[in-house]
Amino acid sequence: MIDSEQLKQHMVKAVEEIRAPNPMAGSITNTVTIDFVANAQLAAGGAAAMSFLPDDIIDTATISGADYINVGTLLPFYKDALPQVARAFHNTGHPWVLDPVAAGIGETRTAILQSFKRYPPTVIRGNASEIIALDAMWGLNEESATATASKPAGAESVDDVESAIAPAQRLARFMARHGANGTAAVAVSGATDMVTDGEHVYRLDDENPRRRMLARRRHRRVSRRRAAADRRARRHIAVQHGRRDSRETKQRPRFVPGGAAGRAVERYRRGGGRPRDRHAIAAPPGAPDEWRRHHILPIGIIFFQ
Repeated sequence: MIDSEQLKQHMVKAVEEIRAPNPMAGSITNTVTIDFVANAQLAAGGAAAMSFLPDDIIDTATISGADYINVGTLLPFYKDALPQVARAFHNTGHPWVLDPVAAGIGETRTAILQSFKRYPPTVIRGNASEIIALDAMWGLNEESATATASKPAGAESVDDVESAIAPAQRLARFMARHGANGTAAVAVSGATDMVTDGEHVYRLDDENPRRRMLARRRHRRVSRRRAAADRRARRHIAVQHGRRDSRETKQRPRFVPGGAAGRAVERYRRGGGRPRDRHAIAAPPGAPDEWRRHHILPIGIIFFQ
């Protein structure tokens, strides 16, 4: 069993071994993060080569140490070109990394990621939802072939890292069996990062408490967005079938604030338009004058002065 100190020594050795030959890393990557990817490759001791042309990547694979494919922003011809790139890597035993951004969203992206099953990468890195979706696309979950795959909310994950451990292990074992060089790894990013080779699982906690907090908040925010979208879809279906919620049709009384806020409304009205309609504020049914005084007046002052 390797301890943390030995792991650190291995990491230092790996970095030194990478920097010594200064290998080139060809990349077809997300246009949003192209600068970050190039800078990360340079910081690790490599030489970055960014391209949008698949034949560039195939030709430079003969002199590069490894290559990287990110499917975040796709071009129309990638549906046919990227599988050809994966086949070329497989035939030459060339190692490459796949980032399955937004896996499960869109027919083109799904077709590309499914094609990689025949010529799998050496390393996959993604968030938990992307790893779970890719595992389902490749049909590796034999225990539950009818399981519903999770879909990320764009590039954001809606699942936690722990739920992606089993899918990540299945992917790593499949890649090791069917890949060109017999070794593979899957890395899952999140509040606690995880890496597996199919057998062993390593976790890396973020030591920065603010980053951990931001990761948790992002996960909760995405979850709330998905829940809100589900509620809107259910309401839409109910309306289509004539089952409109009574809360949807109830009209609340609308009125314009008085006092200083009311005068501000009148000043705005004299300049044109119908602010009484646009800026009318809904009050709870049967709202007392005290509610009007303490809520409507301050809101009116903020919005109209």
